[in-house]
Amino acid sequence: MLLQEGKPSARSRSPLVAAAAKLWATLFYGHVHRPEDRDAVVKGDTLLARAYRASPWAYALLGSTMVALSARLRARDPGYNWLVLGVALVVESAVSYLSDVRAFGDATSPWHATDRVFASALMMACGPILALRLAMGVVTIPPALRNAWALAVTLGLTCKALSGRASRKGRLDAYLLWHTLWHGLP
Repeated sequence: MLLQEGKPSARSRSPLVAAAAKLWATLFYGHVHRPEDRDAVVKGDTLLARAYRASPWAYALLGSTMVALSARLRARDPGYNWLVLGVALVVESAVSYLSDVRAFGDATSPWHATDRVFASALMMACGPILALRLAMGVVTIPPALRNAWALAVTLGLTCKALSGRASRKGRLDAYLLWHTLWHGLP
């Protein structure tokens, strides 16, 4: 008889792991882009539609700032590769635009999966991993900046969760608002 590694079931997972998995799935896999909303998003002339279309490029702004300041950031945390993170954020801005705008309403687009992978990895790098480094005292930044970062991450995740909820309920304007704010709070 061959021994096979068992797959963890919902019963064998800890409640904390199950809750974290549900939260992650809600944040990154909960959007439903209706094809009938595509024109309102891609061609819409409202301030909200234009802001939504422009919002993925906030990552390019943050990433290029990190690249420009990577030497100064490295002085605050020599063990973290700020240059790579900055470049990854610039790449994510294009991937996010292609997924969220160009492929809006097209569930078969490979940009959606690519965006989920990049966004998940970058959220880990900018969220829990950086939080752990701050908690360990590896990163030396002023307390006010640390608190502003923590607030931005918390608000960003809240906006992301609210955008997913609005998307699942078919509330396009609410989705555009919350997703635009998610992009604006990297």
